[in-house]
Amino acid sequence: MKYVIPGLPSSEKDRAEAAAILLAQMAGWKFETHSLMLPLEAKDHLVVPAADLLIVPTVGPMRPQRPKVERIARQTRCDVIMVGVSETKPAHLYCIVGIWSDGCVQWSAGMYWMSRFAKSWIIPDPDDFDPTDQYFRLIPGRIRTSNQPDEEALNSPAAGFFRADHVLAVAGIE
Repeated sequence: MKYVIPGLPSSEKDRAEAAAILLAQMAGWKFETHSLMLPLEAKDHLVVPAADLLIVPTVGPMRPQRPKVERIARQTRCDVIMVGVSETKPAHLYCIVGIWSDGCVQWSAGMYWMSRFAKSWIIPDPDDFDPTDQYFRLIPGRIRTSNQPDEEALNSPAAGFFRADHVLAVAGIE
């Protein structure tokens, strides 16, 4: 499968939107860019109906934006992935995952990571580790924590971050 992002993203918003699209493509999610189920304030979110998931392109610090995103997650009863691209070169893809359940959203922060077999994950950021952060395997269907993270992610996360950064660069997200 070829991953195509139209045009080269230039602004921070364009980069975040391109990264959100790339993440959806790498996970095999079919998404919509406009949905009647979303409130107006969520018009830029990608909707993955089959996974009850919203992918939120994010510019600037993500944690302060969580209350707004959590409100939308509760309203739509969807899980969310907030996606932000670092300003560094190479670019890194940071994610905050919110899992909706029974009216509450449980949050976990991490970075996009790719195994040597091109399996996509969101794993805890080793430089900003919180013991509550989880591992998520990105596959079609609902996003869920993984009880058995990829052994490579546990033993040598740097190589997987390098591969993920390379995918961003190839897609023109720098």
